[in-house]
Parts: sequence; C-alpha cells; structure tokens
Amino acid sequence: MEQEAGTEFKVRLPAFEGPLDLLLHIIHTEQIDIYDIPIASITRQYLDYLNLMTELNLDIASEFLLMAATLIYMKSKMLVPQPIPEIDKEEFYCLRTELTTQLLEHQKFQQAARLLREKEKEHSTLWSRSELTSAAPPRQEDVLLEATVFDIVSAFYKVLESRKEEKPLHLLPERYTVEEKMEEIVERLHQEERLRFFNLARELQSREELIVTFLALLELVRQQLILLYQTRKFRDILILPAMKKGAKGDGKGGA
Repeated sequence: MEQEAGTEFKVRLPAFEGPLDLLLHIIHTEQIDIYDIPIASITRQYLDYLNLMTELNLDIASEFLLMAATLIYMKSKMLVPQPIPEIDKEEFYCLRTELTTQLLEHQKFQQAARLLREKEKEHSTLWSRSELTSAAPPRQEDVLLEATVFDIVSAFYKVLESRKEEKPLHLLPERYTVEEKMEEIVERLHQEERLRFFNLARELQSREELIVTFLALLELVRQQLILLYQTRKFRDILILPAMKKGAKGDGKGGA
C-alpha cells in the first residue's frame, strides 16, 4: 500500500535534459576522454541510469530509448568475432565519430546556456525588484556548479545503495503523496532557506518515503520553484528556493 505512493505520480524530465545530457553527465563524472569513449562501459552505465529512472517512475522520452538502442548496437559491433569485417569496422567508427561530434556540439550548447543563465542572474540582481531575486544565494565556498536532474538521480542512487543493508522499519502504514512532500519541502525552505539533500534523505524513514520525496524535488525543479546546486567538497546537493519568501502570490500590489 505504501508502495503505491511512489508509483501513482509520474514526473517528466525537463525538455533540456535529454540523452546527450545524460551521456555528458556520465563522461564528466567518470572523467572519460570524450575523444576516446569506452563504448561497453558507457553503455552499461547509461542502461543503469535508465533502469533507475524507470524504477523511480520517471517518464522517459523516446529519445533516451533510441540512444540506448544505438549504444547497444555499437557494443554489438565490438563483439563480432575477430577479425572484424571491414564493413562492420567502418560502420562502428562512423557511429562513434558521429556520437563524439554530437557530444562536443551539445557540450558547447550547455556551456553557452550556462553562461546565459549566469548573465540573466547578474542582470536580475541589478535591475529587478528585490522580491523577485533568488533567495539565499549559495555561498561561494559551497558551490561548484548548478546541479542537473542527473546529479540528483546520482545522489538518490547513493542513498539507496547505502540503505540496502538496513532492516526495514515495521511501523504503522503511512501514505505519502508527492503533493504533500512538495508542500513540506517548500515550507521547510521558507523556514531554513536552504536544505542539503543527504541531510534530508537521512531523516526519511522508508524507501517509499525517499522515492516520493525524490519525485517531489524533481517536480519542484520542473515548476522552477527550487534551485539545485552541487557542493564542491562533498558533492552534496544544495536545495534553495527560486524566489524570496513572500514573492509568490503577491500580485495584488502591482496593479
């Protein structure tokens, strides 16, 4: 029964988070040379992410599955008995070169988008009304970069792995909903101004509550109600409100 809470709500990944973003996330996390991608390894990790995203009830777009099929096909070409026919070898290198080109182009796009967001924040700080600027900006010593959806998926996976050995608590059944968790997170941010994902995860009593909280965070990101940053020292996820307290629902005074 409690498990139903984690499966009745589907979260669609933001449009800007696609298969190339996931591949770049894996490449950067594993410090892989983008010009020399180990296809077998990256295919395994990519499929692990897809399996986890499916388990978390994320709505995976068809392009993720198309990329998975492409990677599996490339991996199958590597498994052809030696000597590899020239036609297969040429096709494999063409596919690999095309993938590298796509990743390099997408990486440039990511960097340009990040620069535009930074400029936009700079501009809003200078010219916008104070109540519309971001609340509790991350301290410089805390922040490495803005966290992506895949960063929080990775953080969530670490928490799940660390809890594998824990015995489940047999408490009275409690039903969690994504909407309630969203309200709870927003309310806590109003009080505390910033939350750390790993601290938040440690407070949760069950796997089901953890999954629902994770889905609530993704939905808050999609609705642009919270900001996520990754810390330099511990690679923790810092959760911040996207607007100052009181900014939301304060439209009456503007007329």
